[in-house]
Amino acid sequence: MSNVTQVMFLRRAANLAGNYVLAPLLGRSSTSTYWYLPDPTNLRSEEDLARYHNFSPSPFYVIDYRTRTTYEFTSPDGILRLPYPNPIGPQINPEAAFQCALGWHDRYVLDGSDGARERFFLYADYFAERQTPTGDFNYLFDWFESTAPWHSALAQSRGASMMLRAFLLSGDDRYVRAALLALDRFDVDCSAGGYQAIF
Repeated sequence: MSNVTQVMFLRRAANLAGNYVLAPLLGRSSTSTYWYLPDPTNLRSEEDLARYHNFSPSPFYVIDYRTRTTYEFTSPDGILRLPYPNPIGPQINPEAAFQCALGWHDRYVLDGSDGARERFFLYADYFAERQTPTGDFNYLFDWFESTAPWHSALAQSRGASMMLRAFLLSGDDRYVRAALLALDRFDVDCSAGGYQAIF
């Protein structure tokens, strides 16, 4: 192993230790402290399921992401950022942001929390304006083998859930168009740039 490779390995190990070990112990914000926030289910009984099916105007999300709204690391425009180790630095991760948005949605529909509706629509509008013509909610930073811009099936589906709820709350067709566009390539094979893989 060359000296340069050893230094890169040690830096990576230090970043991982800081992110996954030190940050949680010291109570600092990190990517790991976001991903490991508790996420209980909103569906615990048959009554909860019936309430979900009959909820109006917009159903609460099946996972309770309300704790995500307590994470205080945001961009200047109010969208959640995750503090990735250098050289990446703070970035908007669409999947993380959609979880936070769904948490704001549920703070509004379940708790009637002041300002939660506006925070939810801040996210819906931000991503509706940045969705690509092919429906992608892009990641704008490199991550291992993924070179920016890249996208993920998980973020696409969670983004569609957020946009559907924005439509149900507002009646604005641009949100339902964004939801449908986000799901457009789920029946297209991965080799053709879609999300479908058959094993």
